Amino acid sequence: MSGRGTVKHHDSSPPVPQQPHNFIMIPILPYNKKLTLGYMRKNQPFHLDELPEEYYPCSGKSDRPPDFVFGFPFRFAKGDQDLTGTAAKLYAMQDKIPDEKFRDRTKYGAARAIAEYVRDSIDGDFIDYINPCPVDTNEDIYLVFRLYASFMPASPRPPDWVAQLAEIAKDILQELGWEDVEEPGWYLDVMSKATENHADYNFGSSWRRY
Repeated sequence: MSGRGTVKHHDSSPPVPQQPHNFIMIPILPYNKKLTLGYMRKNQPFHLDELPEEYYPCSGKSDRPPDFVFGFPFRFAKGDQDLTGTAAKLYAMQDKIPDEKFRDRTKYGAARAIAEYVRDSIDGDFIDYINPCPVDTNEDIYLVFRLYASFMPASPRPPDWVAQLAEIAKDILQELGWEDVEEPGWYLDVMSKATENHADYNFGSSWRRY
């Protein structure tokens, strides 16, 4: 650990809901248009403190909403048709990592090396969740360097340490040559990518017991 910063948390993951046995489709609560996938896609990304509480499983407002991840969007290089330019930017960042082990491409892909270097550079008892993550978006985003996820908190809000973690991580990414680092945001996890816009999470992840 290099001691770049210290981040603390005291969160625990919520329990996994049990699957019902008898199925009748009814809304969990009064109907909420925010709980449709089309609305979520249209309105992402959300700022750190602006993710609707309905999107946190711990809120109890949906049985199992799709996951959102919070992090820095890494966009495709302009005009890139075959990932050559995008990969070159990631490799250039990897080459600037001070720790030699993370520069070894036989052991680390570029995005993974960058994420692990950021994680290794910060002291603290925060959850080990800094990783490259593909997301569900039609924008020109190759991946997100994920710092946190919506299923993790015990109450429907991000803990204070996430903002502190984002500040430290941004400084490290800029030191690696990523000059145009955008502000981090909440994006739909890639697991919802194959789901249609009309998917409605007012009714949970499946039929619900009456």
